[in-house]
Amino acid sequence: MTEEGGSALAVSSTFAIDREAFAVLGEKLVRQQLQAFARSTRVEVDLENGARLLLRGTDLTHHTADPYLRDNVHMLPVEVNDDDYANFHAHLAEYDLCMEDSWTGYFAAQCLADRSTHEPLVFIHLDDHTDMMSTLLSLTSDDPKDPSIGERFDPAVPADWKSAIRSGAVGIGDFVTALYYLKQPVHVLHLNHVANSRYERYHVVPHTITHPLLPRVRFAAIDKRPRKLEGQLGTYIAGSSVKRLLNSLPKGRVIVHIDLDYFINDYNGNIDTEPAISAGELREHASILMMTFFDGIRSTGVNVDRWIIATSPGFCSARHWRWLLDNLSTHIRATTQVFPD
Repeated sequence: MTEEGGSALAVSSTFAIDREAFAVLGEKLVRQQLQAFARSTRVEVDLENGARLLLRGTDLTHHTADPYLRDNVHMLPVEVNDDDYANFHAHLAEYDLCMEDSWTGYFAAQCLADRSTHEPLVFIHLDDHTDMMSTLLSLTSDDPKDPSIGERFDPAVPADWKSAIRSGAVGIGDFVTALYYLKQPVHVLHLNHVANSRYERYHVVPHTITHPLLPRVRFAAIDKRPRKLEGQLGTYIAGSSVKRLLNSLPKGRVIVHIDLDYFINDYNGNIDTEPAISAGELREHASILMMTFFDGIRSTGVNVDRWIIATSPGFCSARHWRWLLDNLSTHIRATTQVFPD
């Protein structure tokens, strides 16, 4: 566990690369394979200390998919440092805001720290992706370990998220996985665009994966099973119908996470991609999605403990951010007035 004001990146624990596999593949292929495995985390192969893998923070290559990013990022409701997009996160009056949605876990931990409780966490996840891939946290005795500091990662501790995000042990595609390792049950309701969803409730259990080049490390992951099991971490259900999804709302503290790519996904992180329809058409469709979701939330009578929004650079174009945030803010205010604390 690190202090809030700790170093942005400290690597005191690294992963040993298998020497025999390294000799067979060669340095170039080893680097390629490990970077592909790390996905949105930058990695470095250190050959001076016996061939070890180092985590070097968030890879922002996907940001270059959006030609509008630099010109629009300063239209956010708070100032953003141009050289620190990966670490941007801010607590606003109506919602928490980040660019990379891995910071959602940090905000969730802050929310849970507000009250000492073992209530289940109900995580309503508006996102074009599950964000439930394997992490780069190692798993030892059922407890995730942050390789950047060589200590246990506790998803209930905001400072632990800061350390893991800044090293890249937790990233944009796996932060929900890390959240499942909370001590209380975590129930994810994933609102997506999969029209043929069966709305089946899966039971989430701990899982590990390995890599042939890193055979001594078990990386923390999760698996979904159709039946309830001993030691499960929570549940997962997904679908495109707000009404059907919210009909299965479990009991617990409710956090709503909104990735703006749920409403508009221009690039999906792919460089040289162009949106298929105009900005006006994209926003018209987003308005319908927004009204449908908030009508559904209000119909449940549920109190939302915290709203968290990620702008999703390289996926949702920055030219839409201010428009989306202004409209979401209006809906959140209206919903909060209907269900005051």
